[in-house]
Amino acid sequence: MDTLEVPGAHLSYRMTGSGPVLLLIPGGPADAGGFDRLARLLDGDHTVVTYDPRGISRSSRADSDDDVRVATQADDAHRLLAAVGAGPADVLGNSGGAITALELVAMHPTQVRTLVAHEPPVSELLPDGAEHRAKMDEVHQTYLDAGAGAAMAKFMSMAGLEGGPAPDTGPPNPEMLAAMARMKANMELFFAHMLRPIVAYRPDATALRAATTRIVPGVGTTTTGQIAHRSTLALAELLGAPVADFPGGHGGFAEQPEEFAAKLRTVLAESSV
Repeated sequence: MDTLEVPGAHLSYRMTGSGPVLLLIPGGPADAGGFDRLARLLDGDHTVVTYDPRGISRSSRADSDDDVRVATQADDAHRLLAAVGAGPADVLGNSGGAITALELVAMHPTQVRTLVAHEPPVSELLPDGAEHRAKMDEVHQTYLDAGAGAAMAKFMSMAGLEGGPAPDTGPPNPEMLAAMARMKANMELFFAHMLRPIVAYRPDATALRAATTRIVPGVGTTTTGQIAHRSTLALAELLGAPVADFPGGHGGFAEQPEEFAAKLRTVLAESSV
């Protein structure tokens, strides 16, 4: 992977393929590796850019005792796009990465042609947003009291992400196992310094409506009722934008990469018409 120096951090990133630039932004404790299979399916007709956000996996950060602000994450994405010479680029953000992407559009609208915001947990838009924020404060306190493992169990339960069979993604391979190990190592940073800024984020509706960027809120077909799904529907209502249904769940890009890639191509192609 290549490295880009940004204020207070070094970002590890990778570019593959050729064609229009498509930036993939991971969420929470995930890194670029979660998009590996999707990137390989798309780099035949896109220049796919993936990266580890600051402090995650192979990327560093200097401010290790401070929370990672959404605006800082968005500025990192802006600087990365500028460094790779992309503009305007297409962007897919998942979960917290979709929140980063929304702030990127609010701050730098001319840099993004189409944003596919896949299940951003913008729970502040929901009637029960304050209740959800209180639950995530409990998760943070659980991390402080009992560590990342206990916090993850509580987080999965409160976010409605537990229960039901695990998606069939085939037998684990070395690449997948390595990505899972890195994600586990990132849990400390996520619960200590990333979770609460993400949960507190409220999209700038005025800036997003004024942007020339086409914003496509996307939901998973198997996540109905979950907080991120409900939040995405609220975002779509706020922006007056139609919702795109993507195969699989909150991580459908990894669960069903072929189907997800096909849907993403269709959505991006609609921007060219």
